Amino acid sequence: MTTKGNKIRQKNSTKGQHHTSPEPQLWSLLPATIVLAIYTYLGDIDRVSMARVCKTWYQVFQVPALWRSRIMRFSGKRSQGDIKSELWLKSKFASPRSYGQQAIKFAKQFSTSVQEITVHFLLLSELRESANLFRELSTCLDEASLRYIYISGLGLEGVRGQIRKDLTDSLKRLIEKQHSLRKFRIKSSHFDLESGLQILQCLAGASAQTITDLALNGLFQNGVSLYRE
Repeated sequence: MTTKGNKIRQKNSTKGQHHTSPEPQLWSLLPATIVLAIYTYLGDIDRVSMARVCKTWYQVFQVPALWRSRIMRFSGKRSQGDIKSELWLKSKFASPRSYGQQAIKFAKQFSTSVQEITVHFLLLSELRESANLFRELSTCLDEASLRYIYISGLGLEGVRGQIRKDLTDSLKRLIEKQHSLRKFRIKSSHFDLESGLQILQCLAGASAQTITDLALNGLFQNGVSLYRE
């Protein structure tokens, strides 16, 4: 009887008490502007880890302003970092095959937000595939308002025929569609004289009034370098 009476008294004593929910963690109260600023200092893998912390941080991860600048690679193989962030890559920009397809998927989603692109051509063992992917990338960026373009390692010396023409035409298209470029830099591309002059003509026609930083290091295959600061 005593035990039963104690249980009844304990039950009655809890009536009227309110159960409070646990207080939110301080990091979840950070303003979105602060979270966005933190994201800008991180690489893709760290951004993925941060986006998994809470719903608010994941929502900031989706903000287009976070993806105004992008480094794109054409190397044919995925990096170890790609594999580690597999979950994010499947839902976002990456493809299961190559960096070039990853760049295209990104461009399709954020073409109206991206303002700066860096394109690295590395180990072009599959020139035909790289030429096709670069052509598709330039098409995807038709609606972009790019401020900065940097092309590195195109390396056209020794490349002949249709592949060389396709790579040249794709770069010309990319430039021609931009009318507010401020910076254009190209390194180690090695165009022949005719193609190199066509690139310069595209720059003059599209962004002559806006461009303030022009660096053409290795534009021509004969080693001529031009700079304008």
